[in-house]
Amino acid sequence: MWQKVRLGLYFGRLVICLALVAIACLAPFSTDMFLGYKPIPDSIGQWFERTGAITTIFSLLAIYLLDDTMNSLVDPRKTAELANIKIYNVLEWPAGLLKAFAFMATVIGTAIWGYGTVILTLLHKAV
Repeated sequence: MWQKVRLGLYFGRLVICLALVAIACLAPFSTDMFLGYKPIPDSIGQWFERTGAITTIFSLLAIYLLDDTMNSLVDPRKTAELANIKIYNVLEWPAGLLKAFAFMATVIGTAIWGYGTVILTLLHKAV
């Protein structure tokens, strides 16, 4: 009984991480949603660069929460309980996949954060 409840709690944490990664991935594509907050002297390229910061921050939050969740199940410095090992084995693959997506979003978000104006200029010239 308790194992199912604990599995549900840890699965809930994975869902929160999935939401954080989704926000991180959608931020660069939703610059129009935030245009009302854009200062008048800023260009669209500068505003696009700021979405890279949102992407990076939310991705790093997801990675931290994933690491915290998995380490709370099986702490490498302590002896693990058998029930926690079973839950860890169930969540290991989805958590690893989500962490890989979050890492890639962090890398892409950092590139957008640093070179967003250049990226938009190159895309504009290509079109």
